[in-house]
Amino acid sequence: MPKIDKRIKKYFLKDGSIRYGFRAYLGTDELTGKEVRVKRNGFKTSKDATLALNTLELEFENKVFRPTTDIMTFGDVYNLWFEVYKTSVKKSTYQELNDSYQRHIMPIFAKLRINKISSALCQKAINNWYKKYANANKYRSILNRVFKYALSLNLVDNNPIERTIIPHKKAKEKKIDFFDKQDLNYFLNFVKDNYPIQTYTYFRLLAYSGMRKGEAGALQWCDINFRNNTISITKTAYQDNENKGVMINDTPKTSSSVRTIDIDNETMNILEKWKIEQAKLMLSHGYNPNTKHGKQYVFTKDWTKNTPLNYSVYNSLLRRLLQRDDYQGKRISIHGFRHTHASLLFEAGASIKEVQERLGHSNIQTTLNIYTHVTKNAKKETANKFFEYMSL
Repeated sequence: MPKIDKRIKKYFLKDGSIRYGFRAYLGTDELTGKEVRVKRNGFKTSKDATLALNTLELEFENKVFRPTTDIMTFGDVYNLWFEVYKTSVKKSTYQELNDSYQRHIMPIFAKLRINKISSALCQKAINNWYKKYANANKYRSILNRVFKYALSLNLVDNNPIERTIIPHKKAKEKKIDFFDKQDLNYFLNFVKDNYPIQTYTYFRLLAYSGMRKGEAGALQWCDINFRNNTISITKTAYQDNENKGVMINDTPKTSSSVRTIDIDNETMNILEKWKIEQAKLMLSHGYNPNTKHGKQYVFTKDWTKNTPLNYSVYNSLLRRLLQRDDYQGKRISIHGFRHTHASLLFEAGASIKEVQERLGHSNIQTTLNIYTHVTKNAKKETANKFFEYMSL
């Protein structure tokens, strides 16, 4: 006759039927150092209770046991994973990801027990994201990473994202935002006539250099070589959401983004005029920029300290400018000036490789996307020219 485990206890229900249960000590949790004790009831036979106890002991020994009191929510696991993720990427990168989580994932999943989240629930959220947002694939990726992390911690038995399907979307031609030569000249002349020199210099620099808005925001006078007519791009500014939105410098987007570019004489003259004007304005407010030994920012928040200007200021200014009754030009975004620079370079005869290096694209496909758009426009112009010629 098999030996009965003394931890298995018999008890009676109100109707007189017999049930079995147990209380047991499994050992010490290596992670927390706490004793792990379990309690289970409701078994119809002592054999069933013994089998359940043996299974728990085996799971604990093989480190796959999860106490029910320790089951975590998706939000708990995300926070654990996020602390690890933060150590492997730039601050601007993890802040952008966390913003996506808080806006689109947290409201749906954060409070749910992670081991109870089904593939069906994930699929429903994914379907909704793909209907509404261009970055839906990014949100799905965050879900997938967190579940993979939970799997590595033995918090879930499987990754529900692996059984989801990415919704099929009709391929849409990505609209590239840019000015042609005439549009750009109209815009810059309008800004020159209606806005301060700092604003004109900023937009002129974006259009004639192709640099990113963060690269322009991080620019210091020591980066500009007026003798050789070059600008060294070695850093980028971004908004630190953990520090009241203060703009801080970081390394550029990719290693390809670190570059030195040539600048035309006229743009360099405008920059030099702005440098003199900036110094006058700052000195009139009791601040001497010359004490910074070239570390003075080209575009600053105010005239009393060396704080880089938040590029959201120019985003807002550009929106207001485009809405003015007396502005009759084409609409564009801040990033559109970068596309404008690339497209006009192609029209001027620059090679794809030259444009890639000047703009600091790590992936040549990014450059090719702009080139394809420009050549499509050129083909339309060719057809129009033929029609006009035949109509004479």
